[in-house]
Amino acid sequence: MSGQYNSQSQPPVAWRYSGNQMKRWRTKANVSREELAAAANYSPDTIKSMEQGVRMPTHAPSTRPTNCAGPRGC
Repeated sequence: MSGQYNSQSQPPVAWRYSGNQMKRWRTKANVSREELAAAANYSPDTIKSMEQGVRMPTHAPSTRPTNCAGPRGC
């Protein structure tokens, strides 16, 4: 199984459950989708889709500079 689902089927139960739990945590912690997205380097639309159990996360392109030459590397 490839992990994909067609337009006639529901997303995997684990995605829906995980998204529900993430939204519960986020709202209880009084964190907006935008704040969570920024902290996790996702777009707010990705957070929304994850919370709805529609898709797995896909990172937004990073705008933060990375320092792979530092003591920890990347």
